[in-house]
Amino acid sequence: MKYVCGCLSVALLCLFTSTPAFGETSCECPKLGCDPCSEQRSIKFFTDKCGPNDSRVKSCARPLCIPIESPTNECPNPPAANSGPRAPVVVKDVPTVNEPETEGVAGAGKVKVIQGSVSIVHKDGQKVTVTKDTEIVEGDTVESAADGAAVVNFEGGNKVHVHNDTAVQVKEFKDPKMEASRKALLFLIKGKIRNQVEQKYNGKTTYYKVQTKSAIAGVRGTDFVVTEDEGAETKTTIETLKGRVIFTDLDAKQSREVGKGEGANFIADLKNPKKGKMSPVYKIDAEHLKELDQDSRVDVAKRKVKKSEAICQSPKGSFNQCAWHKVSDGCVRLRCNANGEWSEETHLTPKDTPANCPTTGFAVNDCDY
Repeated sequence: MKYVCGCLSVALLCLFTSTPAFGETSCECPKLGCDPCSEQRSIKFFTDKCGPNDSRVKSCARPLCIPIESPTNECPNPPAANSGPRAPVVVKDVPTVNEPETEGVAGAGKVKVIQGSVSIVHKDGQKVTVTKDTEIVEGDTVESAADGAAVVNFEGGNKVHVHNDTAVQVKEFKDPKMEASRKALLFLIKGKIRNQVEQKYNGKTTYYKVQTKSAIAGVRGTDFVVTEDEGAETKTTIETLKGRVIFTDLDAKQSREVGKGEGANFIADLKNPKKGKMSPVYKIDAEHLKELDQDSRVDVAKRKVKKSEAICQSPKGSFNQCAWHKVSDGCVRLRCNANGEWSEETHLTPKDTPANCPTTGFAVNDCDY
């Protein structure tokens, strides 16, 4: 009987001290900190269940993060002063079972948070919040929140500016140092990115491409902006700041060469992305091209425009103001960009609908992020 009890005791000891089983919540506390756009004011403690079948309890520290008031290099565009405390972010991941295996996978580059909340989603679906330079590998997806922005510095010198409310996946990334075999393929799921492509590609055996649900942009070495808007239809827009971009539909049946100071878009059926129409190439005037150059960079402070200057029309709004209008299943928010266009359409669910969303027409005010 003593032998049986002794074995049982050893078994129980092993159960609580061995590596957590699959699906088990770690009893180690996450290391939480404040993002670059906030500062720590105090610490509070919280408890949470953990261990096998949530049979244990852990007590962990959580910082109180208050938005900063003045711009910094890490946060050139601070959040609104009245936006309230910001959620803390994970500074160091807690060890878990079956973490993504990145050993042996060459790093594609590093993600640097410029402002707000930015995450990396690995192939297996695990989501990690970025707080400083974090490595990204082939298959990873960079996601920015409504208040987030980041720069991806790829191996070899290419740079991608990830705007707010954007998701972009590194579908393929090969040998940046080997000119004969280098390849880069990004999939823009939603939002807006600027691509500053420094490396050279021949467009055939080597390439740099940005794909969306309905179109592909291929370059040899250039600087261009891709925007993916989704509503009743999906709209991909290409605007070129330097060099040229070959813009095609998925079947390469429609094609445009978009040079410096030019743009084009492809509008397709949301349910059938291959069914769509490509616009003619249009010219971007010098003033708007200059504004696009600054507005599309997330690593510099936005140009300062007088609040009284209404550069957006229908409805009238100033640079970086937002407009809201009611829809049947929530509210839609738009931001006035430096080109005088209402852009970055964001659908807010009834749960997230702000109080200033009107029942009819538009409401224009300072953005709520």
